[in-house]
Amino acid sequence: MEIYLKELFQSYFSLISVAELLEINFATHDPTQLNAQGNDKGTQYRSGIYCTTDEQKSETLRFIEFLKKENIFDKPIVTEIKMATEFFEAESDHHNYYSTHKEQPYCQWVINPKIEKIEKYFSDKLS
Repeated sequence: MEIYLKELFQSYFSLISVAELLEINFATHDPTQLNAQGNDKGTQYRSGIYCTTDEQKSETLRFIEFLKKENIFDKPIVTEIKMATEFFEAESDHHNYYSTHKEQPYCQWVINPKIEKIEKYFSDKLS
């Protein structure tokens, strides 16, 4: 599984840069909420970026400094930046959750607005 994920990430990063991923990430969620996403609370809802290389971590930290310098957000950015550790696959009922539960309130109120932002501002990245 670990080798597969590494290959998957490598092929994905060949299509989109870390800078582009950071831009999309910070444009589509609120990185100022500590341990929360909207009304959902708890550490499982924290904003986090988990890097696989020191270069990714440095680029992420530079990007956050840029956001701070430009006063993009009204509150401090609380996104945790860490090196990636062992990956644990989610339980099967969480796989493809959005695709199979689009009618659920969480999908409509939390995920749909993020998808709309991506489609509006980053349509050139979609294929």
